[in-house]
Amino acid sequence: MTFWDLQCFVAAGEELSFTRAAEKLYISQQALSARISYLEGHYQVKLFERTSPLRLTVAGSYLFEYAKTVLNFQESMDAGMQSIRQNNNAVLSIGTMLNRATVIVQQTIPAFKKKHPNVNIRVTETTDPALSTALQTKPFDLLICYPLNLPGVTYVPVYEEQYYICIPRDIFDVLFTEQEQQDILKQPKAEIKDFVRCPFLASNYTTFLTDVFKECCNNAGVVPNVFVECSSIMTRLSLCMSGLGIMFLSKSLYQQARILFREELLKKLLIMPINFQPDNAYRSLGINYLTEKGLSPIGEDFVKTCQELFRRGGEEMPSEFLPE
Repeated sequence: MTFWDLQCFVAAGEELSFTRAAEKLYISQQALSARISYLEGHYQVKLFERTSPLRLTVAGSYLFEYAKTVLNFQESMDAGMQSIRQNNNAVLSIGTMLNRATVIVQQTIPAFKKKHPNVNIRVTETTDPALSTALQTKPFDLLICYPLNLPGVTYVPVYEEQYYICIPRDIFDVLFTEQEQQDILKQPKAEIKDFVRCPFLASNYTTFLTDVFKECCNNAGVVPNVFVECSSIMTRLSLCMSGLGIMFLSKSLYQQARILFREELLKKLLIMPINFQPDNAYRSLGINYLTEKGLSPIGEDFVKTCQELFRRGGEEMPSEFLPE
């Protein structure tokens, strides 16, 4: 069995037509049928029901998913070998979760490139729901996100997360009496129940921050007054700085915001650590990789660079944004 056999099979599985699949591959229908028949003989199973359109059998559906994964890895391997041949460069393919992993990427890659200027780095962002299967279905050398806790996956912790509540100083001054402000500010960590009267800015789709926010509210028996919902964390932060409402924010996303927003805008916020600790998956960021595949020497040095940079959990929240 060859990669070409799998390419023929996957094309037929995608098109559900030998004619269209053969046209897609620029070969004759007879040649395509011969490769499919060879695979069926190799595994001694029927892969397609020869109906119109074609239908994958149970065995065909099973092979189809694995064949796509194999071909994804082959594509990555071929691209890496081509890069090495043409440019004498190594390739490191990195998957990251949207937004939250940016704090690791934006600090680690520049430091890593200083040590390895000839390494070609490819970064692909992946949505939260796709993370659990990303290592198996994408040609990633490593995946930066929370611990996947999956069989066959090794996790290296890098960054310890912390969660904050962001209150526009204008809202704080208007909605709370002077005594209430003093009571809130003297607490080492904020209680979500103290802010139930405030308008909240929240996400309108499921993310790690949405989960933490909901769990925090449920744990305290609080029903938040969600005033505005939007998908972008940076849009919510912009609205928060405009005084429209209060919001949840993680330390990793705050550090990203410090690069994108001017300091005088961030100073419009009172940022307090929240007195709530979610499950470990929401408190840790790090690097996942397939145990069997392991890490290349370049991948191992990328992990080492991450650990050196984030030994203390990354940059701390500046004191000027915390309560006096």
